[in-house]
Amino acid sequence: EMLCSLEDNVKSHITNIELSSLSECAVNGIIRDMLSLCPNHTLSDLLTETVYKHTAGNGIFVVEYLKSLEGQGVLCKDDAGQWRWNQLSVSPSEYYDDAVD
Repeated sequence: EMLCSLEDNVKSHITNIELSSLSECAVNGIIRDMLSLCPNHTLSDLLTETVYKHTAGNGIFVVEYLKSLEGQGVLCKDDAGQWRWNQLSVSPSEYYDDAVD
């Protein structure tokens, strides 16, 4: 409804693009790429499961969720420059719960 109203007001055409959810494998690829992890790094498998669960494979939410984990200090680099995360500190926020709905 809002898009139709906007389209009427600006006298232009708005194109809706529907995107399907990413697979868990694709989410794993995004995580590996963003964190520069090698394919067999165990961190990406454990993190993928959590990220996929909280984002339902929505590509935008995947990126934002990773940024959120880093911002909360749950996902961080150690002294050796390796990514680590404290999976026990992950508490889903309402924002990411909505991604699944």
